[in-house]
Amino acid sequence: FMAGAQTPWRSIQAVIEDARKQPGKITYSTGGAYSGSHLPFAILTQAAGVDMLAIPYKGGGPSMLAVLTGEVSMTSQTPGVAHGYVSSGKIRALAHSGLQPLRNMPEVPSLRSLGYDAEFYLWAGFFAPRGVPEDILRKLGAATDRVMRSDAMRQASISSKTDLAYIGSD
Repeated sequence: FMAGAQTPWRSIQAVIEDARKQPGKITYSTGGAYSGSHLPFAILTQAAGVDMLAIPYKGGGPSMLAVLTGEVSMTSQTPGVAHGYVSSGKIRALAHSGLQPLRNMPEVPSLRSLGYDAEFYLWAGFFAPRGVPEDILRKLGAATDRVMRSDAMRQASISSKTDLAYIGSD
């Protein structure tokens, strides 16, 4: 969860406090309804019992630009997207929706650590059409395991400032 540099907030608690005083007035951008930038706010506002105004954009780029230009007050983006803007001071990271500290921004608290019953993760998966033979699925799973556990993937995770949690192909 990030706030534009033009906003007064230095913590997610301050945002929640203002949202209680001004229901529906604090705006946040999303990459569209039910997107990975909309759902974390929906979860947070429900957990905190506040009303904030979602402004949908056509994707994450326009959503981020809306915060940078002051068109909206806040957004939610992945740490990899946020890191450069936070480092430059163009936005403030206020909280994140995972449980573990962020590797590249360990000072940013989780919502759970602040007492909010809220957690959200973006996830990705590989899918195959129905009827693919089991031996092919096992080969694909084994190849995916090798890639996801490789040094190259670990380095890609580090360089993109993206924390990965791989569950496996089982």
